[in-house]
Amino acid sequence: MRIELLGGGGVRVPHLVYRLLGHREELDLEEILLYDLDRHRAEAMAGLCGALARRKGVDLPLRVIDAPGTGGPVDFVLTAIRPGLDRARARDEEVCRGAGVLGQETTGAGGFFMALRTIGPLVDEVLRSLETSPDAWVLNFTNPAGIMTEALAARGVTRAAGLCDTPSHLLAEIESGLGVASGDLTPSYVGLNHMGFFTGLVDRQGVDRLPEILDRYEEMRERIDSLRYFSPEVVRAIGNLPVEYVHFYLDRRGSVARQAATPVLRGGQIEALNRRLWAAVEAAPGASEAALGAYLEVMATRSATYLAAETGESRHRSRDPEAYLEHAGYEVIAIAAMRALRGGPAATLMLDVMGGGASLGADPGEVYEASVRVDATGLTVLPVAPPGPVARSLIEAVKTYERLTRVAQARPSRAALLAALLAHPLIGDGPVAGRLLDLAAGAGVEGVAGIA
Repeated sequence: MRIELLGGGGVRVPHLVYRLLGHREELDLEEILLYDLDRHRAEAMAGLCGALARRKGVDLPLRVIDAPGTGGPVDFVLTAIRPGLDRARARDEEVCRGAGVLGQETTGAGGFFMALRTIGPLVDEVLRSLETSPDAWVLNFTNPAGIMTEALAARGVTRAAGLCDTPSHLLAEIESGLGVASGDLTPSYVGLNHMGFFTGLVDRQGVDRLPEILDRYEEMRERIDSLRYFSPEVVRAIGNLPVEYVHFYLDRRGSVARQAATPVLRGGQIEALNRRLWAAVEAAPGASEAALGAYLEVMATRSATYLAAETGESRHRSRDPEAYLEHAGYEVIAIAAMRALRGGPAATLMLDVMGGGASLGADPGEVYEASVRVDATGLTVLPVAPPGPVARSLIEAVKTYERLTRVAQARPSRAALLAALLAHPLIGDGPVAGRLLDLAAGAGVEGVAGIA
């Protein structure tokens, strides 16, 4: 099996490669190709991958290429690109703060700005890769994952799925909290990326454990990080179990107030951490242990502070650099999907796929996040219990925003940009949307500057 990774200069690449090397034999892994607009960054990440491979005592089948699709045919194209790098994310969040709305790169105005500058480059790079690998599966990590996956589907890339570890991480926490083995609960899940809900969690005896979780919520939230974002009465009123990002919608004022009081927003925090990382990598000779140590320290700090500023809640994640390597992230979902698609054990995963909104009666050509069976025949959306009225109303509102965002990116005008922002539940205010666009234009936000 051969893999091409678009965005090969990203700081998460060594962790992904490390986990892939741990499954090298069962994946029949022959080669990993890294591509990045900044070849120097890709080569630096390749060096860290080499240091990790030496730790495992294995050869590193990895090569940096100069353009998508130039490394020969591959079986999988993985996408994790970030146009504008961390500086653009930090700028977006400050624009959002200036307008008094949430700044977060996967949802709301921050996600909107990210989508505008990312859809075009992502589609172009994937299509170039598929010129030499027309039958490859595309596994997309690029945010906002649902919008990106639908943009690919609209250009005929149907062998594609968007991957996010958020619902899978919550499922694993719940299994641990209930004292059942990993894989014992079959998820009934539906929604959009970072706007999803568990509508059922059925155990091996056929019992739906979701009502029990709602009944025991006070007790469960003391043990499960992701449940602490919501009050018991709110979750019981919804009747479904939301993923952590839904917190932004259910505590809008609190989320904005916490960001307003934060000296450095998450984008700025990430920018500073990565600046420290790159300085250490540049100062170290080659793929040295010193550079690897700096990498692990920065990434462990990044993981431990995830969502803390936005939600006021801290996860119980270790800051131990060595522990970071074993932390399960999106690479676990990718490996499970690749194994299944290559004829290994079938898996039920929560993915962004076309037809994922079947339980909502949605257009089968649109991308939703849902429970999906993955096996050698491909991706099959599973029947799930439909969400309740509160969850459905949020999903439908955000889907309308996603549709309008793709229109604004494809046919930009101030009216199109405003329409998308007005449809989003985190904005939905004319003067605020107008101020957002004015601030974004002044800050040079791609897709807005020169239009708004």
